[in-house]
Amino acid sequence: MQSMNNQHLQTANNVYIEGIQYTEIPVFDLEKAVDWYCGKLGAKLGLLNDELAFVDFSMGPSLFLVKTNDDTTAKWSRPLYNRISC
Repeated sequence: MQSMNNQHLQTANNVYIEGIQYTEIPVFDLEKAVDWYCGKLGAKLGLLNDELAFVDFSMGPSLFLVKTNDDTTAKWSRPLYNRISC
């Protein structure tokens, strides 16, 4: 098992991933999502329009919050830390 602290991840085809620059997250309520990511997690708002927002953290990948009409949510049945064995 590879360490999760590696700066470069090796895939099955010996391709190295140097990092993730951003990811897109669909959100039903864009304003509420921006408030949560910036207010609760400390992200900085870089761009906001009617359809998307770009939020940036001091470390790690940035996020594009993309407005969607789908109001479904993800629900975790148990905490992630109970499923990780190091």
